[in-house]
Amino acid sequence: MSTTQVYPVFIKASPEQVWKAITIPELTARYFHGARIENTAARHRSHGPDGAVWGDGPVFEYDPPHRLVHEWRSLFDEELAAEQPSRVTWEVEAREGGYCQLTLTHDRLEGAPKTAANVAGSGWMFVLSGLKTVLETGQSLAVDEPTSPQPGPEVGFALDTYQLVLLSRGARAGELDQARIDELGDEHIQHNLLLQAEGRLLAAGAVVGATATRNTGSDRPLIGLSPQVQSSRFNEYVHQTYA
Repeated sequence: MSTTQVYPVFIKASPEQVWKAITIPELTARYFHGARIENTAARHRSHGPDGAVWGDGPVFEYDPPHRLVHEWRSLFDEELAAEQPSRVTWEVEAREGGYCQLTLTHDRLEGAPKTAANVAGSGWMFVLSGLKTVLETGQSLAVDEPTSPQPGPEVGFALDTYQLVLLSRGARAGELDQARIDELGDEHIQHNLLLQAEGRLLAAGAVVGATATRNTGSDRPLIGLSPQVQSSRFNEYVHQTYA
């Protein structure tokens, strides 16, 4: 088994979108076997659907949105966890035409032959194919994933800067009006997530100071929005403006 494995994949997405997909737990859960993975400048942490620690190690390089290098240990399995740590490198390269090349390299596997066999071939390719599917379609590759809480029918997340959208129940898929989004856009919410899913996308990405919940039964606010306007007012505004 090779001690260096390289997996390139081409994705119709921006480098920023790809970077968020490999560093935000809510997104990794949609394609990485339900694992909620957080990659920061200091640490790589992975938790399984039941909260068990699947991975925990240092981050060696952190250069958003281009390069991420971290230690790899498969703590979800006793035999794999007993092996020496290996290393995973994510490289994101923008290409002309609005797509990226994502190259994953898993090396330093000399002291981890069982880990090498576990991730080889379809192991990593399933993960990368799932990532590509989520970014390009808004859907998970496997129907039984993700295991993390999903947005309700009216408010959700996906991947783009400057945009927050609402999903209207029962409506058909439509395209976002980029000019209108830019007109409404504001730099203070540039880290909001863009929902990509079936249904009409209602652009509302620029209501600065507005708060909306996921409509999943909790009061958790959407990322990046300050709690100045309650969700009912926010939803009412969006539907009146864009319905």
